[in-house]
Amino acid sequence: MPLRDLITDAPESFLSNAVFQRFPGTDGLPQLPFLFKVLSFDKALPLQAHPDKSLAEKLMRQEHVKEGKNEQFVDPNHKPEVAIALSDDFSAFVGFRPVQEIQSFIKHVPELQELVGKETAKEYENLNSQELERRLKTLFGKIFQAEKPEVKRLTEQLVKRVSREGDIALGPLGSRDKLGTVVQAVFDQYPHDAGLFAAVFFMNLIRLKRGEGISVPADCIHAYLTGDCIECMANSDNMVSCGFQGEMGPPDDASLFVKMLLNNPGPSKQSLLKSVLSSKSANGYSVKYETIMREFNILKINLPPFKQESLKLLGPAIYLATEGAVEISTQAQDAMFVESLKTGQSAFVKPGFEVKLTNKSTSDEAELYAAYCEVENT
Repeated sequence: MPLRDLITDAPESFLSNAVFQRFPGTDGLPQLPFLFKVLSFDKALPLQAHPDKSLAEKLMRQEHVKEGKNEQFVDPNHKPEVAIALSDDFSAFVGFRPVQEIQSFIKHVPELQELVGKETAKEYENLNSQELERRLKTLFGKIFQAEKPEVKRLTEQLVKRVSREGDIALGPLGSRDKLGTVVQAVFDQYPHDAGLFAAVFFMNLIRLKRGEGISVPADCIHAYLTGDCIECMANSDNMVSCGFQGEMGPPDDASLFVKMLLNNPGPSKQSLLKSVLSSKSANGYSVKYETIMREFNILKINLPPFKQESLKLLGPAIYLATEGAVEISTQAQDAMFVESLKTGQSAFVKPGFEVKLTNKSTSDEAELYAAYCEVENT
């Protein structure tokens, strides 16, 4: 049976009463409060953001009034998310750069100056940080106001300069972040796309190694570029995108996209996830990624050969094997349930059941991730 049907038939058993009451789902239909995914990509995903709850509710109502149905905004929920790298080559654009860095690009990249207008560029180049931050989205919005022929000309001109001069064509920050190859890759994937200017010059480029993670709050602009990752998010399908569309078709309303964005410029480290030993761990092999999301938590379990971990989670949980193989077992009444999870396989565990995870290999380490939701009874 699909997990969705099991939850619908017995939400208190499969979610717990506390989780079901806190997160009743769209139209009161019971559902997991989170979506748990593995993503693998070698092409930039759309330049996007997910609306917060208040905006999601508003957009859902507006679309229904205008169209008589909901196709783009299908639920009233927000969609904060985390991504944890499964490869050593994961890269992503996340959030606005520090405003001083944006000013540096305005100063050193003539194509960016032309795209936003030279008078505008000169004005913003001389603003103090506080004023630039206040007016950041106005400047950012000019990227999407440019005419297509102008965007085509300037993207081609930029790529030609980068090809001749290398990273330094983008100024000192281009050299620091090795952005020349990024510009070329994005242009090859999405030729003549204004999103190139929006992402490279306004957003933090984050590169992660396996096991490192990032947090993306609601309304935060982001675009994943390359690599493999675990992704977990609140249960919603709402997205607004403007750039790197590819086969998705034309971009969404640029004015809505810019207006909704979280204006929180800062260094890339503000998006990085910290991890600590989990209080749920019986044997010390589980770490918890610290997030502010109420709908989910993430554990990473690394088991050396012949080692075992025990975990008891009060809410619904999904365990996913990402390396090696483990035996997962739990006791229910008088019966013992045992399954073997190989790389790529997953298991759902009902709330309140203690599971034992055992690596029976004599030589290979096993790795699992667990996504779960717990709500304290009040």
